[in-house]
Amino acid sequence: MAQSSDTKDVDDLCLCGRGKLHDGFTELRIRVDETLLVIKNVPARVCHLCDEAYISPDTSRQIDDVMEKYRACRLVAKPIPAGEIDLMQTA
Repeated sequence: MAQSSDTKDVDDLCLCGRGKLHDGFTELRIRVDETLLVIKNVPARVCHLCDEAYISPDTSRQIDDVMEKYRACRLVAKPIPAGEIDLMQTA
């Protein structure tokens, strides 16, 4: 079934209410136990104003597969420097 132009326009709007979505890439940061995993170059629809990213179901399944392999130690991640600050502890 073809999409109407009205539906297409709604699909291109971000939930921020002002931005339009375009095809692009995002970066996911996911805490896994006591480590931080960064997944780069994730295909997404990205808002040109607020940078909110929307990931397709297919991409989400691909991320699930990466997470499963990472947790099973079948996928090696490049070490990166990271710092953690608890905002509640800084007041």
